[in-house]
Amino acid sequence: FKIGRFSVTADKQQVGNYRSDGVLFSTPTGSTAHAFSAGGPIIEPDCKCIEMNLLAPFSLFNRPIIFSENKTLSLTTRDTDIYFTVDGETPIMFEEDATMYITKSEHYANIIAFGEEYFHNTINNKLFSSLK
Repeated sequence: FKIGRFSVTADKQQVGNYRSDGVLFSTPTGSTAHAFSAGGPIIEPDCKCIEMNLLAPFSLFNRPIIFSENKTLSLTTRDTDIYFTVDGETPIMFEEDATMYITKSEHYANIIAFGEEYFHNTINNKLFSSLK
């Protein structure tokens, strides 16, 4: 396994060049599962954004970045043997210099909420219950 090299832009403006084991993009819903486990922030569900989190970055100064939901992000690979996957589905291999675009979908999923539980209470109960 080798470190991957990636270039990221937002609306065609350079965000950065990165070296890491991977890059994770998430919605606020994904932030409390995948991204949080990789050191990302917890994002309230009513925030409209896209989060980028590097997985095991080869730098002391790379931190998660929150982008507006209206940005068009692109990630370009700078290596071979880079794989793309969504929620653990079958990985797809990318060629060197392949570009992936990340944008807000035109489609939304309606999430059913049961009860009046406050978001932060739910997070505390589920993620931090072992600390009580």
